[in-house]
Amino acid sequence: MKKTILLFVAVFGLFSAAIAQPTGMKAINKASRALSTFNLDQAANAEKLDQAKELMMTAFEDSEVQASSKAHSIKGNILAALANKTINAAILDPATAKGADMTTALQAYGAFQKGLELSVKKFEKKEALKGLVKVEQLLENMGIIAYQNQQWKDAYDSFQATLDASAALVGAGENSVVDAQKKQDIIINALSVGAQEGSGVDFTPMLEMAISEDIDNAAIYQIAYNTYSEKDKEKAIKYLEMGREKYPDNAGLLFAEINRYISEGKLELLIDKLKQAIEKEPENATVYGTLGNVYDQLYTKANEANDEAKANDYFENAKKYYMLATEKDPNSFSSYYGVGALYFNKAAQVGKELNAIGNDFSDAAIKKYDALKAEMQELYKESFPYLESAEKINPEDPLILKALQEYYVRIGEMDKSNTYKQKLEALRQK
Repeated sequence: MKKTILLFVAVFGLFSAAIAQPTGMKAINKASRALSTFNLDQAANAEKLDQAKELMMTAFEDSEVQASSKAHSIKGNILAALANKTINAAILDPATAKGADMTTALQAYGAFQKGLELSVKKFEKKEALKGLVKVEQLLENMGIIAYQNQQWKDAYDSFQATLDASAALVGAGENSVVDAQKKQDIIINALSVGAQEGSGVDFTPMLEMAISEDIDNAAIYQIAYNTYSEKDKEKAIKYLEMGREKYPDNAGLLFAEINRYISEGKLELLIDKLKQAIEKEPENATVYGTLGNVYDQLYTKANEANDEAKANDYFENAKKYYMLATEKDPNSFSSYYGVGALYFNKAAQVGKELNAIGNDFSDAAIKKYDALKAEMQELYKESFPYLESAEKINPEDPLILKALQEYYVRIGEMDKSNTYKQKLEALRQK
């Protein structure tokens, strides 16, 4: 009985040795054969791709494999097949890309690059370059899928690697699918990805390269302005001005310039820019409302400077553009509020004139007082329909609640004023 057991153990030991997994170059060669079987009929031999991947990973634990150009090219081919599988699945059903590894094409590119670096014989170099040709389009497609999934870094890295692979091929005297137009498109895509908030990508080298190569796309200059506006104001303005000069009819750059002047408080310069914007986008209510607000601010400044003629002109223009904004967008809260506040503030200005009369009880002073008081009350009444319209659009906005509270104080309706005071307090407690 003991002999039987020992014999069984011995046989089992021989069997275990017989099925041991290959390592080193044997494993990488077996991985290559598994990949070839997969490529013959991908649907029927799907498991062969997974087998090839497992064998490849085992093989690369060996230092001889790590130093082999051939092994790196085989690795690249396996990873390229995995990338292609992910891309095809995403095309058929975009939901499959969620959670998928978006770096397989990048890894394949790295493997082919290493294969090229380690190549000694002509066939090794040829195989690595053949892999780079294969991976070029995979990288771009993977970048697009990662972009759609908002995987910004993977998308950017894929687009950057597409350009790098193309440069490597051209440098080796090979043809690249990335022609001049495609290169520009990839650069714009990469910059758009890098400019996404929270992308975590330093895309400024590519941005500078795009500008230095004079790539013909207005978006580059808008991205440059937005990128540098906080960290290098001088450079931001330089690129914005370059863009405006090259693309004077581009709406995006015009609006960027408008935002610049708004941030710098250059109100007079804004008027012409905003009128240009209205010509380009005549149905854009926001532009009309912004121009109304510019005139509104200028009206306040003219009042402070006691320039009555300018103040009246700015007032009428502010009202005009606010009202045009409400025509373009009947739900424009800010424009209705703007007109209401315009009248309200003008009434308050008249109130200051009333107070200035003081204790002068002369006939002329009393007459002026009565006229100013009537004007003030009329202006307050003029403000009400616009403030009311704004409240209907956004009944919980603290600005409008405060304005209506003040309005009812000014016209002497304290009960209604207290109602709005309570609404405002309730809102603050939420």
